[in-house]
Amino acid sequence: MNRVLCLAAHPDDVEVYMGGALLGFMKAGWEVQVWIATRGEKGRLQPQQGSRMDEARAALGSLGIPVEVQGLEDGGLADSQGLERILHDLIAKWRPRLLFAPHPCDAHADHAALGACVHATEMGTGTVLWHWLDANPRVEPSHFLDLGSSLAAKLALIGYHKSQIPGPEGPRDHLPDGRDILQRAEHRDRGHGAAQGRVFLEPFLAPGSRRSESPCILESVQEFLDSGHRESGGSS
Repeated sequence: MNRVLCLAAHPDDVEVYMGGALLGFMKAGWEVQVWIATRGEKGRLQPQQGSRMDEARAALGSLGIPVEVQGLEDGGLADSQGLERILHDLIAKWRPRLLFAPHPCDAHADHAALGACVHATEMGTGTVLWHWLDANPRVEPSHFLDLGSSLAAKLALIGYHKSQIPGPEGPRDHLPDGRDILQRAEHRDRGHGAAQGRVFLEPFLAPGSRRSESPCILESVQEFLDSGHRESGGSS
C-alpha cells in the first residue's frame, strides 16, 4: 500500500496548501494520514459551536482521511519540547512513501518550526519528503502539481472551515490583503496556473532540488514519488 503522511501546524493547512494533492491521492487509491500539531485555538476566528478541529475532521472525513491531532500550543511550536521525537515516532509508526510538511523558511513561525523539526528528523530509507508552500512562499517552488479542473473540489474542501471564512460583514482587517482562506487559495493556485500556461497549479518544493529556469509540472500524484526519488538520490 502506498502511504502518504501530511504534517500541518494548524487545522486547514493541508486543505488550503495541498488540498488538490489530497484529492489526487485519494482518487489514486493511496492511503493518506493527516497529523496536525495544534488545535488552532489562538486564531482570531473561532467557531461559534465546536472547534476548529471539528471543522478539520469534517473536511478530511469527507474524503475518508483519518486525522491525528497532537494538541501542542498554538503559536508556540518553536518552543515545544520533544517535537522532533514526536515526529520521529510518528514517521517510524506510519512509514510513509511520501511525507509532506511545511518549509523551514515559511513566514508563519509555527509552520517554520514544524518544517525545521522535520528536517532534523531521521527518516527511513524510501520515504520521500516534499514541502507544501504557503500563500507567499519565501522559496521558489521546484514543482507544481496540475490537477486540471479540480479547483472547485478543493475549494469545497476548504469550505468546511466555515469559521475561517467571514461573511461580507465579518472581520477582515487581520487577513493578509483582506483575503480569507478560500480567496487566498484560489488567488494563489490560479495565479501559478496562469503563469505556467495552465489552469490550476499547487506549488511544492523537493528538498535538494536545484534551481532551474522552469519548475517541473507534475501531471499526477504518482510523479511526486518518481520526481522525489530523482531529486533526493533515492531517499530522503
